[in-house]
Amino acid sequence: MFMPQHLLRANKQWLERRLRDLGLLAGVNDAESMRQLRAQVDVA
Repeated sequence: MFMPQHLLRANKQWLERRLRDLGLLAGVNDAESMRQLRAQVDVA
């Protein structure tokens, strides 16, 4: 299935913004390796 790159980039930006708003994406800079997901709630 073909997806234009600009749509994929827009989707990625939206997803990262949404995860950041929810407190699930922590990033110190724009480096891919520095991005990580963090659990908001401790699961025992």
